[in-house]
Amino acid sequence: MSSDVFAWTFPGGKLKTVTVSAAAGNVTTNKSPGAGKRWLLLYGILTLVNGIAVANRFITIYLTDGTNILTCFLRNNTAFTASQTGIIHYSNVVEHIGASSVEQANVALGNQIILEGSDQLRIIIVNGQAGDSYSGFFRVLEIDV
Repeated sequence: MSSDVFAWTFPGGKLKTVTVSAAAGNVTTNKSPGAGKRWLLLYGILTLVNGIAVANRFITIYLTDGTNILTCFLRNNTAFTASQTGIIHYSNVVEHIGASSVEQANVALGNQIILEGSDQLRIIIVNGQAGDSYSGFFRVLEIDV
């Protein structure tokens, strides 16, 4: 049997960091590869710094086709509350780490997420307040199509 049968294949493209610039907690962020591009989502991190307003916040990321929500693939199960910093990791490793002022949730990468053209990662802070702020990044493999 040829050793080629078990060879790993690499789909080409380049590694890219997609930055989620600081946004108020009540603002939705959409990230899209754009025309002629495809993203294979590899891993990422979002940090939510909550203001003093009392509310239970949840970091939620949807996959859309630019219009319709296709699926929700990331949401923390434990609420991030007032004056608390919440960090959510998106990767292929699951580990939960928490402290009194910083809660971290890790979400396992199940199936690979592929976005193309007008597809979007839609980031919404459920119950986000104007005094909150979130930011982060995703690493993707960007492929020209």
